[in-house]
Parts: sequence; structure tokens; C-alpha cells
Amino acid sequence: MRHFERKMLEHRRDMSNQEADRTSIRVDHTATSSLAVVITGLLRSLLSEPMIQSFRLHVTARSDVHVVISGKQNAAVASKVQDAFNPVQLRFISANEDNAPRVRHCQIKSYVGGRMLAAWMGIRHAYEDVVKSESRRGQPYAWIMRLRTDTVLLQDVPVLSWDKDFVYIPGGGMNANVYARFTNDHLFFCPRPLCRPYFHLLELWESPLCDKTGKAPIGVFASNLSSRLVPNVLPTRPFSVPPPRKPPYHQWYILARYSLDGDCSSVPKERLNAICGLVHEIDIPYVLARGNEEAGVLVCDYNLLAWVRLPPAVREAYSNCQTQSEKYSSCEPG
Repeated sequence: MRHFERKMLEHRRDMSNQEADRTSIRVDHTATSSLAVVITGLLRSLLSEPMIQSFRLHVTARSDVHVVISGKQNAAVASKVQDAFNPVQLRFISANEDNAPRVRHCQIKSYVGGRMLAAWMGIRHAYEDVVKSESRRGQPYAWIMRLRTDTVLLQDVPVLSWDKDFVYIPGGGMNANVYARFTNDHLFFCPRPLCRPYFHLLELWESPLCDKTGKAPIGVFASNLSSRLVPNVLPTRPFSVPPPRKPPYHQWYILARYSLDGDCSSVPKERLNAICGLVHEIDIPYVLARGNEEAGVLVCDYNLLAWVRLPPAVREAYSNCQTQSEKYSSCEPG
């Protein structure tokens, strides 16, 4: 009984923090940097030439960078990351799945365990670092942009000019399958008041109110508040987490938290820049760099060719990608 009461006290404290985070955001563009960029994941190709050059070319110079690397602390790597990205915050977290905390209060059949959990731990750590930076500077950021450590942008991302009523992901999905639309976790862009449900995705399974029997009402979707769609807020009563309604599994919960039912099947397949709930697909040509610091390959057809029809900007980006890939793959990755 005491254990449960202690957990409930922790939950109420977390809910208070969540409510403060959700309601106290007042964006002020007079702050030095309006954009917080978070880079998370395994080291992968973070220090490769394509990754560094694309970041310098296509990410605004007026941004504060926060980096969380899943792996052991490494002074040499830290120095290189500092030189390449000049982060205001850099941290390493354990990439050992056995050291990752397990879901304490809930479970679902599709939950993939330590690997997913470690990845979203890093994403949450990065968000916590952003919140600390905002406290130090005395102003919230206007936007947060999250990318993986192997994501190579192929053109500028004018995020500060986008509509602040939506969160944004790349169009075309994570692969060529139509069902992957609206579930891309390679890149994520959010106006500051809408960011928390993404970066705290794990709270759905960690809450002491999550009913692992699945009998409680589903509590993962967005809701209408005064005729306005608002992203999911962790319920204050018992709730259940349903299995994902389509692959790619845990990415579906991102869509769920920003839509009424997690179902975008009514969106025409051929439509680009489509909207489902609060999730806005947008033309953001990018590729993944498979390799390491020294060499590898840019997977140019992984995302760019997944588009139903290639707009001119994407066709041009694809051509540029092939050229960059040839330079990057001069030797086999180690």
C-alpha cells in the first residue's frame, strides 16, 4: 500500500510539472535563439562529413543544439562533437538495454523492450536539457527540431515560418509502404507549446494509472477542447494503452497523441503536405547515412523514392544525394 501511495504521489507531482509545462509556454521571439535543435541516438554517422556539412548548410545558425548520444562517455568523441556542432549541452547515456529502466506499471504486446526504451530515454533526456536551457536563458524557444544522429538534410528547413498549430514530420513515410505515413520518427518539428507529448512518449507506459488489463478507457489520443484539437495529456484517471493499429509500432503512438484516433486512412494516398489530426506531413528531402565517421553510404532511395510522386525539389535533392553518396562511400564503413 505504501509503495502504491508513493507512486501516486510521484504521479501527481509529474502531472503538476506536465500541466505547468503545457500551460506556461509563452514564446518570445526576442530571445537570442528561437530554435532548439536536439540530436539523439547511437553515435552512428554523426561525425561523418555528409552529416556535419548538411547540418551546417541547412540548419539555421540561430539555434541552440543539444546532443544526447547513447553510448559510453568518450572524451575524444565529445571533443569532435563539440567542434562539429557546438552544442550548448552534450551528454552520453547508457546504451545497454539491461541498464535501461523497464516499464513499471503497464505493458502491451507490441512493446519492443529495451532498445526502444533506450532510444526514447535519450529523446526525453534531450527535452529535459532543453527545458534547463530555457530556464537559464529566461525564455522558452519558439520551436524544437529533433533529428537522429544519421539524418542528412538535403535542403533548408524553414521551420520558423511554419504554422504553429501543427507538429511536422517528413512526407513519404519512413519507407515506401503507405501505412508508414504520419509515423516517421527520423525528424520531428514542433512549436514549443505542442512538444511535450512527443518527447515524453514513455510516460504512457510508466504512469501508475496505466491499466495493463486493457479494461480502462483508452488514454493515448488527442482531444477536442473548446472546438480545438489539443494533443494528448496524460490522464488523471486509470487508462489503457492499446496495441498499435499499424506498423511501425511505437512510432504509431506519436500519431496517436496528436490525433483523435490514430487513423489517417481517409487521407488520399497521392496527397503531399497532408494533415492528419495535428500532424502535418511536409516536403523535407533527407536521407540516412549508413556508416560511421570515416565512410559509409547515403541511402538515397530509402526515403526520397517513397514519395507517390516526386516534386521538383525532391528530384533535385535525389540527384545531389547520389553525388554526395559517391564521395562518402570511397571506402567501406568500419
